[in-house]
Amino acid sequence: MKILLINPEIRTWAQPNCFPSGLGYIAAVLVKEGHEVRVYDANAIRQEDITYEGMMACEHYDILGITGIITQYNEVKKIAEISKQVNPEALIVAGGPLATSVPDLMLNKTDVDVVVLGEGEKAIFDIIEKIEAISEGIPLKCRSRDDLIQNLDTIPWPEYDLFPMDVYLDNPIGYYNTRKWKDGKVSSDEPCINTMNIVGSRGCPFSCIFCYHNYMGDGHRRRGVYDVVDEMYYLYWRYNASYIHFVDDAFCCNRSAMFNFCKAIGEVPIEWSCAGRPGIMDEILASKMHNAGCLGICYGLESGSQKILNRLNKGVTIKQYERAIELSKHFFSYEDYSFIIGSPGETDETINESIKFCEDNGIVPNAVFYMTPYPGTPLFDELLKTDPEFIDMVNTPELFEGWIATLDEQGLNIAWDCCGAGHEKLQEWRQKFIEETVIWNKK
Repeated sequence: MKILLINPEIRTWAQPNCFPSGLGYIAAVLVKEGHEVRVYDANAIRQEDITYEGMMACEHYDILGITGIITQYNEVKKIAEISKQVNPEALIVAGGPLATSVPDLMLNKTDVDVVVLGEGEKAIFDIIEKIEAISEGIPLKCRSRDDLIQNLDTIPWPEYDLFPMDVYLDNPIGYYNTRKWKDGKVSSDEPCINTMNIVGSRGCPFSCIFCYHNYMGDGHRRRGVYDVVDEMYYLYWRYNASYIHFVDDAFCCNRSAMFNFCKAIGEVPIEWSCAGRPGIMDEILASKMHNAGCLGICYGLESGSQKILNRLNKGVTIKQYERAIELSKHFFSYEDYSFIIGSPGETDETINESIKFCEDNGIVPNAVFYMTPYPGTPLFDELLKTDPEFIDMVNTPELFEGWIATLDEQGLNIAWDCCGAGHEKLQEWRQKFIEETVIWNKK
């Protein structure tokens, strides 16, 4: 079977620096089973003289696979439409968080034929097997979902060589991406090293109301530590990647798992960083991570108000935040903190608490976003029960599609007033937070 995989453009104002691991895994399982796979990484290539139409016209494919997150809806819809025009016989499959969170919208408002809900490494083969049945009259528009893959070590590593790796290696990520909120380019005074991102786990054991949990299922599944370390070695020796950034939702969320990882990594000459949970951090773990090459931990703090943290179901305390920050300053060279404005229950008082929290703990946040009720999140479901205007919008297909089309991946625009303060007050709060914390992302 000839399969074309496309990674759509995203964040075109910044350099492409995050390897599309999900698409890489799909390519890997397909290649392993003998299928002919081509990848068009539009986000990495970004050449004006190469269009989707031109590229598709030169390819002969039976299946088109498109990945995407919710803010890539317009791009995915456009790609599907072009494919139907250029190669009407090809089956169009959409996967990733976008397809999983709004499957009905994808099937009813775009030219996508099949949406994969959740993980796609097994589902893609069910789709391939059903192609003949589809051509014989079984309804074309359908969904596909398999049980979660419990043993992640059974999945081959991403098929890196099918992607333009030089783009991702050259554009820094994590610790070395000091111009993240400007253009993502390498700073002239920064060391020139190859960086790469990988995934060490799937899912999240926590249930914050603003986060999309269902894409990777409930719970948290980790790869074996030696499988992860072997991949780090591979990236180091094959591509000279000397820094790895884990893009898991919560790589550092289990103490025993982190101790095992730090022990397994041994003398690997690779620096790394990850996202983590403040509640598990203490001096022993921070020291182990530092000695194992960790440059820092990224924390989504969201707020400096305990009232808001409780409302968001964060499951963490201000004291735990303060201790984690203290440890980061002592053991790591990289600090990354993000906040959210406009959570349910937000007031002038809670905003001031967040600003004071930053001042008291001596931190400069990397980013502040507006609270956004992305489809599939508990907050989205909550508003569907409590906000008449939101209910009307979601239940009106044209309005809902229009709203989805305007969503911003970084929450830099107000998508919905989740606290009832009004847009003017939300903008006032964000501007005040930016000015008083000297935050990075002033876009």
